[in-house]
Amino acid sequence: MEAFCRHEPAPMLPLMDRPFLQHVVEFLITQKIDEFDFILSHMPEKVEQHFGDGTRWGTKFRYHLVRDPSCAEEYIKGIRGGKGEAPLVFHADHLPLTELQGLTRPEVELPEVKKELNVQSYRNFLDSHKLILDKKFPGLFLTGREIEPGIWLSRNVSLHPTARLIPPVYIGENCRIGTGAQVGPYVVIGKDCIIDARCHISESVVFPGSYVGEALELTEVIIDRNRLINARLGAGVVVQDDFIISSIYKNPLKKWILRWISRLTAILLLTITTPLLLLTTLALKLFRKGPVTCCKEVIRLPSSSREEDWKTFPIEVLNPAVLRQERLGEGWKDFLFRFLPLLANVAKGKMSFVGVRPRSREEVRGLSNDWRELYLKSKLGIISEACVAYGEKPTRDELYAAESFYSVNAGFRYDLKLMLAYLRGVVTNFSAKEIHPEEHEK
Repeated sequence: MEAFCRHEPAPMLPLMDRPFLQHVVEFLITQKIDEFDFILSHMPEKVEQHFGDGTRWGTKFRYHLVRDPSCAEEYIKGIRGGKGEAPLVFHADHLPLTELQGLTRPEVELPEVKKELNVQSYRNFLDSHKLILDKKFPGLFLTGREIEPGIWLSRNVSLHPTARLIPPVYIGENCRIGTGAQVGPYVVIGKDCIIDARCHISESVVFPGSYVGEALELTEVIIDRNRLINARLGAGVVVQDDFIISSIYKNPLKKWILRWISRLTAILLLTITTPLLLLTTLALKLFRKGPVTCCKEVIRLPSSSREEDWKTFPIEVLNPAVLRQERLGEGWKDFLFRFLPLLANVAKGKMSFVGVRPRSREEVRGLSNDWRELYLKSKLGIISEACVAYGEKPTRDELYAAESFYSVNAGFRYDLKLMLAYLRGVVTNFSAKEIHPEEHEK
């Protein structure tokens, strides 16, 4: 369990709906154990912060720090049980199924243990969950209600009508299971998780706060936010693509700061370029027939897949072909006719500098299911992957490829790279593939 133990001690890893060590403590309390001494070495503050002084369980907890775990046995010898009894020693990462009455008397032999829960390895971790789901380890406290044989649901679980649960399955509170998803058998999903559309999961554990992306097929794995562990191979990998697996707990302060930096930058650019925009508008009014500006209602992003949740706002540009989706624009003309007018929407917080191209309700309806789902989870931008990679007249396939590519690579650094590539094209009026060749030669 090395991959997890860098941030949490192994006994604090979640088993079903709570840390493993909490199951150990509560099991011992049901066996009439009323005083606990914790001998800690690895991340002791995590354990003490969670359990406190024991008041919550009506018991008394004491904590002892041992820097060298190999010296713990000598330390334990100095602990004496109440009423002259010898202490009962439990490993924090093991929980045997046994009756403990009378075991504190030295003359009583320890019973043979045939079933136990433990978190010593990935395989044991999954097997421990299976043992609980099969109801072969009684005496544990679990939240959630067994709505059908082998199916436990906690409060506030959103389950799509087309989703399928194959028992045994446990789903924690505040989880959402998407369209056509299949969960089970032997699956435990922690609280605050999202299992997206058409995802199939079996014999696996999903840690709290994790997002599992669309159309994934996962078996015998452990998912901890953006970390994926293959229990069969005993190996793991950190997934960088937020659309595959990720954490749903984002840093709101960082997001708020970046959004306001973007808005303030747009306001500054608008202030500087307003004379240029006014001159361009005047020139178009004098030398081009028809209306100078073109307006269109587009969907705000991100949004849910339900059409009734789509909200729109107007955008205004000086190039009607852009709004008809006939072309994206290129070079200095695109900068004058599209980029500068759309800065107002960035300043209002309705768009970003970099994202996917704005679309109306009708245009979003016309996308394929996969493309629509991907699009609705993205953000709107003035500069898109397509306009940098494929120029002013991308094909439909190129648009889909560009937006799929962007969804994988989106982030502050990549957005900055696209913006610099776009501005270089404005200054030099190079063709798009001269600007940005390396990502799209495949």
